[in-house]
Amino acid sequence: MLHYRVDNYNHLISQIDSQTRVVILKPNQNGIDQISESLDECCDVDAVHIISHGAKGTLYLGDNILNSENIHLYVESIQQWGKCLSAEGEILIYGCQVASGKEGREFIRQLHQLTGANIAASETLTGNVSKGGNWNLEVIFGQLKSTLAFTPEVRASYAGVLADIVVNTTNDVVDDSDGVTSLREAIIEANSTPEDDTIQLTGGETYNLTISGSGENAAATGDLDIVAGGGEITVISEGEEQAVIDAGGESGINDRVFHVLEDAALELENVEITGGFLLNGNGGGINNSGTVGISNSTISGNFGNTGGGINNTGTVNVNDSSMGANIATIGGGIGNYSSGIVNINNNSIIALNIAPNGGGIFNSSTLNVNDSTISSNGGIYGGGIENTGTATISNSTVSGNLALSTETVENSAGGGILNVGSISINDSNISGNSSDFDGGGITIVSGTVNISDTTISENTAGLGGGIS
Repeated sequence: MLHYRVDNYNHLISQIDSQTRVVILKPNQNGIDQISESLDECCDVDAVHIISHGAKGTLYLGDNILNSENIHLYVESIQQWGKCLSAEGEILIYGCQVASGKEGREFIRQLHQLTGANIAASETLTGNVSKGGNWNLEVIFGQLKSTLAFTPEVRASYAGVLADIVVNTTNDVVDDSDGVTSLREAIIEANSTPEDDTIQLTGGETYNLTISGSGENAAATGDLDIVAGGGEITVISEGEEQAVIDAGGESGINDRVFHVLEDAALELENVEITGGFLLNGNGGGINNSGTVGISNSTISGNFGNTGGGINNTGTVNVNDSSMGANIATIGGGIGNYSSGIVNINNNSIIALNIAPNGGGIFNSSTLNVNDSTISSNGGIYGGGIENTGTATISNSTVSGNLALSTETVENSAGGGILNVGSISINDSNISGNSSDFDGGGITIVSGTVNISDTTISENTAGLGGGIS
């Protein structure tokens, strides 16, 4: 059983015996249920090897945290694991420090009691020796006969350790002597090593950024900087609730939340980014020049000059996420510039954002929207999208967006979309958009527009309700 977030897991399983079944615990699914379902397909299993990130008394399994505090919620499932094992069945747990201390040993004892299995787990870092790791499973309940899952050659050449950086305070502090790890400290630590790192937050908690400052790009003050050379950094909260990272809005640190520098990489999973505020800066929530992945997350309530939610000159991939109530001068939800690439996929929603140019999205580079919704955004030009670059919209909905004139700007245009570049719209729905002057659905100022298998209906404007 191998967690999908384990770094370079293909290397770990490269020399696994062909008779050993390898199960990858998938993202956004209950990992405990995945283990149960896999074991139900077998019988008399001699050994189950669980390879996952861990912490003291804690295992990360798919979309779940399993520890001594919540194990009672999964009693029936874990007992079923034991029923699928042979009489002397074993469970080997490789996560870092899972069996560490009194809390860790109690967690392993509970697993042993519920499954009836012989169990071995690590109380130290598991993995590469140069990072303080080893491959010893020091804590054993019962009699262990199985060998480790990986050959000596694979163990010796594995570069990582099976540990997350666990944030255990919501305070914004940088203090090596206080015995806790803040989000800012976790970012600084992850930036300092070339390996990929995962930073674990607690779902439902709010992490307020309160250390203001400017003029540095090392995450010591102000926004959380992600730098080149630090590997890919994943910030994730396990479980159903999103963790909130809040920069405090107008009364906060007067900075964005994340700044991803060129050649740096950030993944956000199951988090909310809010409260970024810059009067004279770009990217209220995130300013990206590197690579950013956003999954099952929310970018809301941010303010910036360009790109209220996200300002991008790198690559941004948005999946199953929402951006709402962000404000900017250009690109309320997203501003995409230079050689930037933005991909919006898998039921993502860009809604209720505001900017005079491109209420939902302003694109002057490359934009791809697939299976997503752009709705209820507002602006003067391009309530939903203003495109001066290259855009593709597929299997998506652009609806309920508004382009509205003001006292100083009388000629609003493109309630749904304003195009000055090249745009292709396929198998989509452009409906219910409005402009009080020109082009309720689409305004074509110049450039190329290709439309196929698309419904354009119930749009309203002074001139050209559907297309102008």
